[in-house]
Amino acid sequence: MSEKSGNTVEDTKYQPKLLLHTKMRCPICGYENASMEIYEHEIPVIDRINIVVFKCEKCGFRIRDTLPYYVPGKRTIIRIFIERPEDLNTLIYRSPSALVKIEDLGIELEPVGEGGEDSITTIEGLIAAIAEMLEFYCEEENLDPEAQSECIKKLAMLKEILSLRRTTTVLIDDPEGLSAVLKTYREDNYIIEVGR
Repeated sequence: MSEKSGNTVEDTKYQPKLLLHTKMRCPICGYENASMEIYEHEIPVIDRINIVVFKCEKCGFRIRDTLPYYVPGKRTIIRIFIERPEDLNTLIYRSPSALVKIEDLGIELEPVGEGGEDSITTIEGLIAAIAEMLEFYCEEENLDPEAQSECIKKLAMLKEILSLRRTTTVLIDDPEGLSAVLKTYREDNYIIEVGR
């Protein structure tokens, strides 16, 4: 603690520390310059948490949430279990350095890399985007019949996941440790591993 003028004391030990400030697309209105900030905050007894603040100046959409402590620069693996309708509404932040996997289908979405676009989306939106890319790939003219058949099978399985006729686990592997679950509607639908 440090003293200010007079008898007023300012608490400097427990002030949030800004870890990340970035501009990104609003998931509601599509505005490209919405703001997202992630803070580290020390709290007595609990130790540390991260605070995520997202706001769109255009439509007014806001998210303020606390998350388990993430360490930027330490690899973070998030496993999101898709078993119930509310699991598809899980809201995530995927940093440009994050690899996305649906291991039981053998699907990987590579990191977009430095300078790439961050994204805030639901798991349903992420899976739908993967399905859209896969559908485009399945229609390529020079694709051999075996690869096309495999592609069509994976696309059908993605659609089964979206309609909840199939369960799966979506894995987000972020070597920078910035990706996060922003909102979930079921407590036990994800786990986080840090620093593996």
